[in-house]
Amino acid sequence: MHFHLPKPLHGWREFTGEVGIIVIGVLIALGAEQVVENVHWSSQLREARTALGYEIADSVGQGFEREHFYNCVEDRLDLLAATVDKAGETGRLPPLASPDAPPFRTWLDATWQTTMAGQSASRFSPRELDLYGSLYTFVQNLQQLGPREMTVWTRLDTVAGPGRAIEPAEVASLRSDISEARLLNRVMTLSAIRLRQTADAANVHYDQGVVRDYAKAPNSTFAICRPMDPKPPEHYGSAPLAGVLEHARKSKIILPEQR
Repeated sequence: MHFHLPKPLHGWREFTGEVGIIVIGVLIALGAEQVVENVHWSSQLREARTALGYEIADSVGQGFEREHFYNCVEDRLDLLAATVDKAGETGRLPPLASPDAPPFRTWLDATWQTTMAGQSASRFSPRELDLYGSLYTFVQNLQQLGPREMTVWTRLDTVAGPGRAIEPAEVASLRSDISEARLLNRVMTLSAIRLRQTADAANVHYDQGVVRDYAKAPNSTFAICRPMDPKPPEHYGSAPLAGVLEHARKSKIILPEQR
């Protein structure tokens, strides 16, 4: 039986050559792995930016809405202020319909929260993270102010009814509510404008189709912009968002990819 032993290396040159081939092979493998990883993360970042673009567009679009009905809110508050002033003089609230309220909107940040909790966040540049963080600061501010606005308009709805006596303390409380509603309207509209301006100044991509869907809605869409119902309710205890269920059933939800 014959055993074929490997040939011994002859000199350092041959040994160095074989080691070099091994090293080059390892480097090529590592380089290929890095290329694959870079392609993967590039795809992940592209998908994350697209998803963030849809979410930011939703808030930018709602911001356009906010600008559109801003004056409607101010006008309605002027009417309520005059009514309350008169009631303070006479001691009675006149028959009055619901003053309605600005539409309640959701200001979304779920995609941003998911992105920040995942590995993609570490792949964004510090500048890009800072820009997105600035945008979502406005979004989160609007999230917090929306429920407060609905609460104060619910208190203002206590004026709606067939007419009744009113005490000076309630007059003072309603005046305070009117002032708070004005402040919320102004701060929310300002935040919405700054959100859009920041995104545009930084060239942050957001879906224009989503924005157009919001921007094209006429003011007549919003109850706060329509004349108040001339027929007051027969009883006190009304609230904003009357008829919202019927509207929801008639209005379909359209996802961005379905536009």
